[in-house]
Amino acid sequence: MKSKSEFEPGPPPSGTRPTRASTRRKQAWEFGCTAAPGASVVMSTPELLELILVDVPLRDLLLVAPLVCEIWRATTKTPTIQRLLFFLPDRSVSETEKIFNPFLQKKFPPFFEVPGEGSCGWCRLSFWDLKSMPWFRKRAKAFKYAEASWRRMYITQPPTQRMLVVDSKHAEGHWQERWGAFESMSLRMGFLYDLTLPLVDAGYNIRLRWNEGLDPGERRHTLGHKKSSEGYELTLALNEIHYHWTTASNLVKKIGSDSAEEVQIEFEEWENRD
Repeated sequence: MKSKSEFEPGPPPSGTRPTRASTRRKQAWEFGCTAAPGASVVMSTPELLELILVDVPLRDLLLVAPLVCEIWRATTKTPTIQRLLFFLPDRSVSETEKIFNPFLQKKFPPFFEVPGEGSCGWCRLSFWDLKSMPWFRKRAKAFKYAEASWRRMYITQPPTQRMLVVDSKHAEGHWQERWGAFESMSLRMGFLYDLTLPLVDAGYNIRLRWNEGLDPGERRHTLGHKKSSEGYELTLALNEIHYHWTTASNLVKKIGSDSAEEVQIEFEEWENRD
């Protein structure tokens, strides 16, 4: 068993200006080293420690617990904790009772929040909505970091598997639509972000709808297209009315991930809307 001095990393050095990194180190030190006498035995036993960490808030489990010591860091890599962190799929959760990732909901609210009445459950993804994200101005560099953990996180548990993309335009006196779909995808936040951000930057009118809880008839009525009744968990609607936001230029450069990958959508042929 490790001695107390080996187990505890110690507080960050004093006399220096606090940074986010040093603040987390202090939190980790306080988090792991203020237990009652004798608790170090429990805290240094991975099987017992895991039972404790399952009740830790997700943010602390993700950002603070791994900094306490090597044993804690290793314990956060167990399958049980990785499922709690939305890094591994949790098949014990019912498909009809999906759980949304609370960390992503807080950091990327435009992808989850419905903007008032009359929206029919659609989230807006405009430049201005993305600009309202809490980290846009002060922490963009941290979120752009290529190895940032949010990119690997599943958005829901169990992971979303089917997403429908609907592109619409007005041509020759009537509306036309075309559809693309992603199947068996186990959707992670990095993929959805890489898909939507370039479209937002290009000025498309974009809406997103989580279709959980809608029966096929309600999906058809609410979403307004024939593909909506085929069991897709997520719908991304594009409208080819381009908004030329001069302030939206270089949005991908400003908040795009340093490890972003180009996502191609394979659309079917254009069809007239019913």
